[in-house]
Amino acid sequence: MNSIELTCHKALLWLQLALGLKDAALKHLNRWIELQPDHAHALSSRAFLWCQLDRTEDALLDYQRLTQLGLARAGDWFNLGCINRPNAMRKPNTVSSNAWHWMNRSIAPGMAWA
Repeated sequence: MNSIELTCHKALLWLQLALGLKDAALKHLNRWIELQPDHAHALSSRAFLWCQLDRTEDALLDYQRLTQLGLARAGDWFNLGCINRPNAMRKPNTVSSNAWHWMNRSIAPGMAWA
């Protein structure tokens, strides 16, 4: 792996995100993941960006990859639950048990939603 190339992609990624250039930033996230396919922050960032671009199927794949690798953090579990049930935050009484499972995984033990 070329560390200079990776550093350049990361710098351009954050600059483009700051400027609101999400499609351009995605190109650099994709390259980062090519160079480091199991990097948790890169996968989580790309999944979140996929959601912002209304590409939830792609986001779902990245969040699932994070969970398979055992690298998912609380926010990743929560976002995975929201993807499985887009109206989960607005209508909690209609959320499927599968979505609640993912959301509960994001909360500290003993603090899960009823």
